Amino acid sequence: FRLEVDGGLVPNPDLTRGRSTPRVALYRRLLELITLLQDENGPIPTPAKRQAHLLTMIEGFDKAQAAEILNVSTGEVEDMLEEVQSDIARQAGARALVIEDEPLIAAHLKLQLRQLGHEVVGIAATLTQAIEKALKGRPDIILSDVQLADGSSGIDAVDKIQSTFDVPVIFITAYPERLLTGKRPEPLFLIAKPYMEAAVRATVSHALFLDSYFRGTNESPSPVSA
Repeated sequence: FRLEVDGGLVPNPDLTRGRSTPRVALYRRLLELITLLQDENGPIPTPAKRQAHLLTMIEGFDKAQAAEILNVSTGEVEDMLEEVQSDIARQAGARALVIEDEPLIAAHLKLQLRQLGHEVVGIAATLTQAIEKALKGRPDIILSDVQLADGSSGIDAVDKIQSTFDVPVIFITAYPERLLTGKRPEPLFLIAKPYMEAAVRATVSHALFLDSYFRGTNESPSPVSA
């Protein structure tokens, strides 16, 4: 709610779910601009069902708002989300490495990955452990913190791993500003702590989806943040 000049309380449209808000209008305009870029530069590999999934799971829109952004019906969004759940089930079996020095967080991420049907090939708390486990387990995806147990850097660990083989990386950190400096290539996937389970699950799925797509095109994906 917001306080009006006359002292009365009225619903704040920016906080009212299921209705159009300035934020909904902004995202709809952004989607229109992306569509224009797609027309000029070729297809962008984020089909509508994936857009619906990201809008609801990461950006926090409800189904009605996602439908307005995508210019479809709420029923169509529901169908899209069901399709994505089927896609996620088909992705099961990926090998994952967790680089995280907080045992409870590492265990929680491991649980989420296993619930998605993936195999966790290792949990590393230091740069040295991360490199060793990555070279041994050859993960298909990495979830990494930035600041590790012995003062080493998850960023450096990922750089060394990716110098050996390509693998999508999701940084999950309480210090996102350390990655968004503009002084080095910024991460494609970034989740700020404290995180929502839905954001982790959606980002893992999207990272695997984009990795599969771009391995077939030899192009580079665009960043996703949560």
